[in-house]
Amino acid sequence: MKTNLKAVILLAVFIIVWGVVGWLVVGINSKLGSLSEKTEERNTLNSRSSHALVLQALARDTASARSVLESAYDVDVVSAIRVVESTGRDAGVAISVESILSEEFPLAKGQSRPIPAMVLIVRGAGTFERVFRTLSLFENIPLVSILDSVQLDKREDGNWNITARIRIASESIEK
Repeated sequence: MKTNLKAVILLAVFIIVWGVVGWLVVGINSKLGSLSEKTEERNTLNSRSSHALVLQALARDTASARSVLESAYDVDVVSAIRVVESTGRDAGVAISVESILSEEFPLAKGQSRPIPAMVLIVRGAGTFERVFRTLSLFENIPLVSILDSVQLDKREDGNWNITARIRIASESIEK
């Protein structure tokens, strides 16, 4: 009987100890969960404030770049033609401007006023490498522009004809 009593007491102590250990584990897990939530909250706030500081610094640092960009919108037709023709010359292709149209850039989301633009239809001819280089340079001309369309035709002599439509933003264009 004494051994049964000892076994029951030992079993009760064992169950109580496991209950206490389980209770401690649950308590520690809940503390760790709330601590990780608070840490995540703090990191989010820090991220937002640092992002705001970066945006403010960027706005201050880009004042000169903004003025350059604004001046890029004020392009007259003659200047645009010179830039496009010199771009072709740089690539080794004689580019000629066939026609000039007055259009607008498509409205972007949230944009209230369309941006006036001129569209230059240009033609040229040369080897495939030079024509392709010209296209690459057209995509990177120092004007606010879009290469709307390109047509390449292979000639019988092995050279290629190029016809491109370049839309250039210009505040100086009157509708």
